[in-house]
Amino acid sequence: MDVPVFAVDYGDVESVSRLLETNNVHTVISALSVRGPDEGASEINLVKAAAKAGATKRFIASEYGVLAPTKK
Repeated sequence: MDVPVFAVDYGDVESVSRLLETNNVHTVISALSVRGPDEGASEINLVKAAAKAGATKRFIASEYGVLAPTKK
C-alpha cells in the first residue's frame, strides 16, 4: 500500500494547513492519543489546520468523550 506519511509540527497550524492543501488531503484521520493538555492542543491545532485547508472535507477525531471528575 503506497500511503504518504508526513512529519508535522502541530504547533504550526499554517504549515500543517499548507501541507494538507498542497497534498490534496481530503480526509484527516487523527490517531493522536490525547492524555493531557499538550496532546489536546495538538489535536485542536490539527482540527484548525484541516478547517483552513480547502482540500480537506472530513476530519475524524482520535477520541470522543469528556474528562471524568477527579473528586468524588
